[in-house]
Amino acid sequence: MAAAGPQFQEGSVQIFHHGRDLVLGAQVFITDEARSLSFEEKLVEPVTFKSSRLEGLWWLPGPRGKVLLAVSNVMNAQTSATITVHGERPTRNTQTLISLAPHETRVLDVQRDLTGHEQGAIAQFGGISITHSGINGAVIARGFALDADAGYSLAVQFSEPAAAKSLKLQGAGLRVGQAGGSRLSPVFITRNVGDATTTVTGRLPFTAANGSVSNIALPELRLAPGEMSVVDASQAVRAAGLTGDTDYTGVEFEYTGTPGSVTITALSVGQDGNQVFRVPLWDIDAQRSSTGGYPWSDDGHSSTTVYIKNTAEHAQRYFLELGYPGGVYSIGVKTIEGGQTMSYDLRKLRDEQVPGAHGEMIPLDTNAGQIHWSKVGTEAGVIIGRVERADTVLGVSSNYACANCCNDNPTDARVTPSSADGVVGGSQTFIATQRLGDCYDGGSAPMEVDDATWQSSDEGVASVSVGMATGQAPGTVTITAHWWATSYTYRFGGIEFGDYGELGGSGYCEMGSTEMSATATYKVYQITIKQDGTDITNTSHDVIVGQQINLVAEVKPAGTTISSQQWTIPGNPIANYAVNFTCETCATSGTVTQLSSLNSSSETFYWYTGGDNRQVQYSATINGQQYSATATFNVKRPTAQVLATTPGSVAADQADGFWALHFGVPGLGNAHGINFSIQSLTIPTGFSGTTEWVQLVTNSTRTAQLNTGPQQTLQGSGLDTLYPYDTGNSTDDSPAQGLDCDHYSAYTVNDQFTMWLMFKPSTTGAIYVPLRKVDWS
Repeated sequence: MAAAGPQFQEGSVQIFHHGRDLVLGAQVFITDEARSLSFEEKLVEPVTFKSSRLEGLWWLPGPRGKVLLAVSNVMNAQTSATITVHGERPTRNTQTLISLAPHETRVLDVQRDLTGHEQGAIAQFGGISITHSGINGAVIARGFALDADAGYSLAVQFSEPAAAKSLKLQGAGLRVGQAGGSRLSPVFITRNVGDATTTVTGRLPFTAANGSVSNIALPELRLAPGEMSVVDASQAVRAAGLTGDTDYTGVEFEYTGTPGSVTITALSVGQDGNQVFRVPLWDIDAQRSSTGGYPWSDDGHSSTTVYIKNTAEHAQRYFLELGYPGGVYSIGVKTIEGGQTMSYDLRKLRDEQVPGAHGEMIPLDTNAGQIHWSKVGTEAGVIIGRVERADTVLGVSSNYACANCCNDNPTDARVTPSSADGVVGGSQTFIATQRLGDCYDGGSAPMEVDDATWQSSDEGVASVSVGMATGQAPGTVTITAHWWATSYTYRFGGIEFGDYGELGGSGYCEMGSTEMSATATYKVYQITIKQDGTDITNTSHDVIVGQQINLVAEVKPAGTTISSQQWTIPGNPIANYAVNFTCETCATSGTVTQLSSLNSSSETFYWYTGGDNRQVQYSATINGQQYSATATFNVKRPTAQVLATTPGSVAADQADGFWALHFGVPGLGNAHGINFSIQSLTIPTGFSGTTEWVQLVTNSTRTAQLNTGPQQTLQGSGLDTLYPYDTGNSTDDSPAQGLDCDHYSAYTVNDQFTMWLMFKPSTTGAIYVPLRKVDWS
């Protein structure tokens, strides 16, 4: 534009492209940041126009300012246009006929060029009607209401009454709290552009603190033909408690009469006029699709907010994604209640690193990209949306809204994971997913399908319900998900470059239903624990101390490759023990064999201590996944009481038939040094066994003083005399030290013993284990 020179003050922009409708969107932004002025104009497709009539509304915060009107002839032929202005406060009513050369654009000052009151006060609000002599869409228009001193600017959007299909107008995301420290006032300018009196009702739905949707009712209007009204809803909004920086509502209007007979402009304006946020209103039934595709950028103090509104009274669903160089950030599929408006502050999502639907986050150095959203599901109703870019520090804002040709279509059906392993009795969750593809071959991230029906190729191997597969027997099955999805087919006429009548505008969406399906493979393993050939997996049963426990783990299907395996056996089990005893005067020893690495498919062991609920686990790693089986053992242990008595005494005499220092007399029941007897022995029900005695010399220190002077000391420990020491219900001991008076003058004896009562169950391979002990000396 700078290259065009100072003579270029006004004009129009045309963009031609090949392709389907709405494959390309464009918008012009005009910003004067120094004076907080901003305007935007979305480029339109003239061929989509239904008539030669346009209607627009303006509003100014006070008596100052001006309204500019840009009128463009987009055709190759000269066209005349009649511009009718109706202003209020003060009243201004004029009609002006202008002639437009081919592709000519005229920028008119409404006060100076149309109403003829250049020096008078500007009407605070008003309507502009334009009719022209050309074909439908030959003339387009845009207005600019501004008060440069206050920093106020409002783009005047023109609508086409003939394009309306309903008696409803709705908008998404009306700011109603504060912006830039300035309190906002919602303002609605309504005009009856029809031929009959109309009644207009309106409300502002908002999401209450408890998540429900509430409404702020607007005053009912009754307007005669051509009549206008301005409603300031600031008091009603503040009465509802909406005063925060992030508070917003939806906008809903209904009117009587014929479709298109009412036009409304909605905006929120700050107290000083510097903050202005316009909300476009749409005829709900005239929307081609419930989709949106918008560019976004955040720089300086600006932020981009996406607003999505459900225009129906029942809940609907949608998804939203944010594309940027190198990645995609997905909000996922969301439910939006009837009348509800949702907002997404993209700068906040990025700066606060809010995780997306798949845990992803927008990189902190990202400040531009593309927004895409679409309604999903089969519910009736329309969802609308727009994007708002605002810089409340500079006091500028702009709108953009562009729908795709059709709602997104389901594609790329999958079941995730595509293959999985499990065990009998275990479960695996499968998720059906699909992508949603737009009209232009773009696709979303995978999203979950929640209404799929599921089947298993063999219920005997694995059953499946709502995506949850449960293993029943070893083998492999195919898990299949089926679902029906709403689909759309885009229909459009032939496109031939140069044939303007066939460029755009001729397409429409044909709704249908598509059957989707996807499969996954599920392999089921069975891991069992067997004891002596009997399957004890997931059971609890009794064993007894000393019993030989033989466990074998079995993995099916046969031939399964196991990369690693491990047993977990609580209760301090042992593999076995061995006693080294050859004679009563020989050295003795014992060796306990501990369980080693426990990484084979079978293990043999013994418990020597009792305890219930000991859970034995076998784990195997198959294809990188660990699976396990368990069995619970209640290890029983007999109870016994041992009575120890000491009828004998310490003496030095020949009671043993030779001179000795002895404790008691062997062979004399009432004179033994010490007697041991089993007073009670209770073996758990279902078991039997035998007992024996084993005595250990824990420490023996004996000294002898030679007559010649030196002292001899003997020390030792080990099994005492025999192994086992005895096998009856009772036993005794009378230790003695022989005396050699010819060679020794003195003896000392310090012996310490432990008598063990041992038990062995009557089972194959059993071993003796200790029950009770008596320490004596």
